[in-house]
Amino acid sequence: MKIISFTEARNGLKSVLDRVVNDADCTVITRQGASKRTNK
Repeated sequence: MKIISFTEARNGLKSVLDRVVNDADCTVITRQGASKRTNK
């Protein structure tokens, strides 16, 4: 799993999506100041 910032994802969205598809892996996009959510 890869963790990247919102800015990085926005600036390179095509390459981020290509990497997710090609690697068959998850990518988490974080945003500064965002509240943390948990799945229950």
